Amino acid sequence: MLSRKQIPGVITNQQCDTYAWFSQRAWVEIDLGALSYNVQQLVQFLSPRTQLMAVVKADAYGHGAVTVAQTVIESGASWLGVATVPEAIQLRERRDSSAHLILGATHTPEQIHAIAEWKLQPTLCSPKQALVFSDTLESMNYGSPVPVHIKLDTGMSRLGTNWRASW
Repeated sequence: MLSRKQIPGVITNQQCDTYAWFSQRAWVEIDLGALSYNVQQLVQFLSPRTQLMAVVKADAYGHGAVTVAQTVIESGASWLGVATVPEAIQLRERRDSSAHLILGATHTPEQIHAIAEWKLQPTLCSPKQALVFSDTLESMNYGSPVPVHIKLDTGMSRLGTNWRASW
């Protein structure tokens, strides 16, 4: 196996510290004032009954989900979109009471229980998944309805039940 020292022109580990600034060639700075302004502008274009969802999955794409979520909600967004149940719970633990849509797959009893307890909204992609939710909530004796979003596949063939089969 070759080591870095054996390949001409490759920086060794000792040299890496000297050249550390090479890895700093790209970064992101978030102007929360600009983000707030942009959300406010978008909300102004919406009809009064339309709500804006800010997608903050994957730690708001690496920008800090809690800070970004707080900024967009205070600026007029009504919903937060997350990928997983733990992401939604992280925001709920910060006293965020906005609507949370879980965009990723949820189907285990543990996930369903957490969705009900934390008042989250899952995306259901198939009739089978809807039955799993119904059966699990019934077995928990959960007395309140759990709002869900139904994902229809309208042509990309990635997620959702076929829209033709849903009629």
